[in-house]
Amino acid sequence: MRALRLSDLHVAPALAGTESGVCSVCGLETESGHTRQPSESFNAWDLVRGGFFCEWCWGMLKHRPIRLHSWVATTDEARFFSGPELPELARVLFDPPVPCVAYISRSHRKQAWVALGRRVSTDRHRLWIATDWTGTVMVDGSDPTPLELAEALLARGVRRSTLRTGRPTPAECEKALRGGWMQDLQEALARAGDPVWEVWVHVARRPS
Repeated sequence: MRALRLSDLHVAPALAGTESGVCSVCGLETESGHTRQPSESFNAWDLVRGGFFCEWCWGMLKHRPIRLHSWVATTDEARFFSGPELPELARVLFDPPVPCVAYISRSHRKQAWVALGRRVSTDRHRLWIATDWTGTVMVDGSDPTPLELAEALLARGVRRSTLRTGRPTPAECEKALRGGWMQDLQEALARAGDPVWEVWVHVARRPS
């Protein structure tokens, strides 16, 4: 049985062309594809293997919400998440509806999701996530530890940038010492630079 590919999920409506080939994104062989450049600003050539796109991947390239939002797609539907809804996305990743693909956008300009063309996740312990800032990473969607740690520290007033960079302010360190949670802060700082940790930090909920 062949592995699932992005075009099997049908994230956006297909846009049929008239040319034959093998899709540079997902590997689908089709007679309804496209060889032209998706747009003048297409910036993911390093992630594709040529210049041919099937009707399904072309449809995704032309569907603006796919570039502008974070999303999770299954064989049944695609769910899109704006910035304020990212904590909801975190809960989906924590209990992923496999098979699925997941994309997280910070710049809302790139097409880095094309890296998922042949990386459909079928195991919640090996969940592929593409991002537009750190590439494609694999996370264990059943392990809540990183997300819980990030959210606990955000709730204590630690900056999201501190969790990403591993460089706390003196005020954050003093607060951790006084509050008795320096060990938690140190554990988080030790994770800085890990792309998987950055994913969970990005989607973690900060109390309002």
